[in-house]
Amino acid sequence: MLREHKPLGCPENNVMNISDDLRNQIYSNMQLKSTDELMRILKQNDHEEWSDAAFDIVKQILFQRTGMLPEVQPQNNYLEKPGDWGRVNWKSISDLCDKKASPVGFVITAVLMIFLSILFGFSIFFSSTTKGEKNLSFLILILISAGMFGAIIRSYFRTKNAERIVAKARVFLKHSMSRGKGEARVYDVGFAISSAFTISKSGELIPNEKWQGHHTFSVVNRLYKRINEQQTVNLIFLSNNQILGFLEDFKNK
Repeated sequence: MLREHKPLGCPENNVMNISDDLRNQIYSNMQLKSTDELMRILKQNDHEEWSDAAFDIVKQILFQRTGMLPEVQPQNNYLEKPGDWGRVNWKSISDLCDKKASPVGFVITAVLMIFLSILFGFSIFFSSTTKGEKNLSFLILILISAGMFGAIIRSYFRTKNAERIVAKARVFLKHSMSRGKGEARVYDVGFAISSAFTISKSGELIPNEKWQGHHTFSVVNRLYKRINEQQTVNLIFLSNNQILGFLEDFKNK
């Protein structure tokens, strides 16, 4: 849909904020492109490839050629963040996420598994069974240990390579289904996510549309106790569906 647009030489235009030489160079390069190519640049709205000044010049050229401009949707990377996130030190949050997702638990589990494998190995070695039975028992032990260790390694790399996501979400369903006992109990909770951003290592927020919509997460008991249906919360989780906690908990550290 095309709409009328006033000339871009007006005072609020950003084109005049750059040097004349740079503006003329960008203008000359854009003039070589077809109208369809310029329309495509505006539609894709890729601010990583093109500067703000380049977009303003593209609009100016299109207006000169057609007298109208296409409606341009806001670029994803420039989506407005929730207002209460404006003063958050996201670099600090990113560092805390790395600590929370540290491999300490995996290391402890791996060491415990190795210890148990060695213990069972000694038990088999000093048992009164025949040599053939011992060999079979050792083979079974090796296969089981390898499978468990492989699962630990896969889980470790899934966590290590997972994206850190911060999301504003509404609790739309607190499931009664739970697993485990005591503080180790986890509950399935349904969330309606309205805004989701990947937290980069440098502390930038990058929009992540994949997580917008309804999702179900397993929430540990200590977090489950703090939420109510229809409550809006700020979640921080990994892209492998592991919840690290609420944003407020990270901000207060």
